[in-house]
Amino acid sequence: MTWPVTFTVGVTTQKLWRGGGKLSIAPGWLVCAPSRVTAAVSASRAVRHEGTQVDIYIARLVPPWINVTVPIRGEGETLVASMWILGRRNLRRTLQEAGYDVVEHVTWVDRGFRRADMKSSTSGPT
Repeated sequence: MTWPVTFTVGVTTQKLWRGGGKLSIAPGWLVCAPSRVTAAVSASRAVRHEGTQVDIYIARLVPPWINVTVPIRGEGETLVASMWILGRRNLRRTLQEAGYDVVEHVTWVDRGFRRADMKSSTSGPT
């Protein structure tokens, strides 16, 4: 495999803005970066994941084009990467080959983040 591997994802930012972005994976490197437009509108920046455990949430009652989410937590910030169900296998395999411990959570609606927690951890008006 050639590193880094990059996935095009949907991104939910700290202030709950949604837009496009990229999830880049390499050994010891997991970064979620909002697209230029999403970053400008939401004042968000790329977040590098801390730790070796990566949680993947698969929500059954969420539309299949956004039902796989990966919260990227690091540097006091969180970005949530979303992708469609058919990308899950490739995402999981890539993360495992990069040396991450992947934990999958199959839920009804939980996507790995709570709106109130995302809003409360931001600074400034929401």
